[in-house]
Amino acid sequence: MRISTFSLLLTLCLTVYAVYDTHAQDSNRDEVIEVDEIELAKEADIFMEKKNFLAALPLFEKLFKNYPNRIEYKLALAICYTYKSGEKEKAVTFFEEILLSDPKSKHINYELGRAYHLTSQFDKALVQLKIAKGKKGSKDKEKNIIELIRFCGNGIELIQNPVDVEIENMGPVINSSGSEYVPVISSDESMLIFTYAGKNCIGGLQNQYGQPDPKGYYYEDILVSYKIGNLWLTPEDIGSNINSSAHDACVALSGDGQKLFVYRDTDEGSGEIFMSELEGNVWLRPIKMNININTEHWEGSASLSPDERTLYFTSERPGGQGGRDIYKSEMREDGIWDEAINVGPQINTEYDDDAPFIHPDNKTLYFSSMGHNSLGGYDIFSATRTSDTAWAQAVNIGYPINTPEDDVFYVMAANGKRGYYSSARDGSFGQHDIFVVHQGKEAIKHALVLVKGRVTANDRPAEVSITVTYAANAENQGIYKSNSASGMYLISLPAGNDYTIKYELEGYFPQTEIINASAIDYFTEMVINVKLYSATYQPLITIEGNLYYSENPLRPAAYITMFVKDKKGAATIQTTSTDSRGY
Repeated sequence: MRISTFSLLLTLCLTVYAVYDTHAQDSNRDEVIEVDEIELAKEADIFMEKKNFLAALPLFEKLFKNYPNRIEYKLALAICYTYKSGEKEKAVTFFEEILLSDPKSKHINYELGRAYHLTSQFDKALVQLKIAKGKKGSKDKEKNIIELIRFCGNGIELIQNPVDVEIENMGPVINSSGSEYVPVISSDESMLIFTYAGKNCIGGLQNQYGQPDPKGYYYEDILVSYKIGNLWLTPEDIGSNINSSAHDACVALSGDGQKLFVYRDTDEGSGEIFMSELEGNVWLRPIKMNININTEHWEGSASLSPDERTLYFTSERPGGQGGRDIYKSEMREDGIWDEAINVGPQINTEYDDDAPFIHPDNKTLYFSSMGHNSLGGYDIFSATRTSDTAWAQAVNIGYPINTPEDDVFYVMAANGKRGYYSSARDGSFGQHDIFVVHQGKEAIKHALVLVKGRVTANDRPAEVSITVTYAANAENQGIYKSNSASGMYLISLPAGNDYTIKYELEGYFPQTEIINASAIDYFTEMVINVKLYSATYQPLITIEGNLYYSENPLRPAAYITMFVKDKKGAATIQTTSTDSRGY
């Protein structure tokens, strides 16, 4: 698990464990303790100390079932329930019972207030938290109480004005009993890459030193799924050039799905950003970003602008607004990422700000923050660019997208109809799941032209250079390429300009297309298939498409044999293999 990013409330976790540990020490232990109980309690305590509450939960369930009079087991079980999707109401019930039976129990008002907050009972939470605030406690606990009171106040306001969206769990094809998070998509939603931590991870359960440990954590892997029609294929391992027995987590994907940014821990305990490129069907070994991006401090989340000239990323380097901040770096003419600049106080706060995503319109920035008017943990916000260097004030995208849980890593399709994010909200299969937000009436009008298609050279898929220039002055907007294995390409062109697209490959006649986008104020998609030919080549008949032999679950065909007859009845047999999408 990527502890630096996903243990988002580590201080709170330490406080929670301290509450349990203090109560366990102060409890009446005059009763006879059986040997089996001691061993089981020791094992549960190890998990609690490591903040692995989900692993401790079944052990405390067993202890409490066998020894229902031991209040420390009931308290520990209630704490564990606050970390389990769909079980937080049980935590509320247990804490309420403990308060009734032992109103002087240490920290019970704090714990009950925290559970009320997690179940969106903000008014009740405020009552308990204000009582807890009046009691003596550690500075960390006092800080957490102040934070929770702030969250509750924001929650009361946001829950009164819910946004009209439909939130859908992506289901068992994508989500599992493990954790799935950090979804990144191609702009047309044909590809989904995400981070997975669960029983199928390469390294299995490991301790903090990467050694096998049955009481440890699953180290992260990266999986990829493809969309055919409205159905997602079963996710695949992204490949051995990226995944290893160590932590491997995705953080960003270029709009055309050919550049993947990944996060890796360092030996010094911080984190760094790497980039891998897709060559044909294979992701290459990731290369570390330069010193203007990675420093001796933690760097994590990232997002690449649609013209691939600006990288937004998160860093804990000094000199920011406070905590984690979002920065941006521009690519110089020589292809080097320039010195990073803080994006400013409209985005960053004194709290942690993370997970930037710049939309393909190159104007709308989505990110997660514990500041602004978050109703709990990280909430998702959006901000609109007002100039090359300034942003409008960030806006909470609303309840019920945002919850008292951590809601992070929000990405939006180019057409603005669907957003994808990871959440520990109720209804999850595991600790974190990936959800789709169907925007409905809340959809933002993203003005851009999405140009996509397939390029062939002499009727074969080819990697060609695609240069986009502004029609008004012939200045370069960006240089792209098609995929060498599939010939597919995808380019997002923000509204407000007309563009010239030139497709070039040495030895072939080039092709040029004109895109008129200066007057549009809506999203539009254009499919432009390009066929380049050399001077002496005679074009062939091309048959293309996706073929699959099972719809539920979706299973692509692997091999295809085609029989083609000419006008005289002579048959030609052609056998070909498909990729993972049946293409």
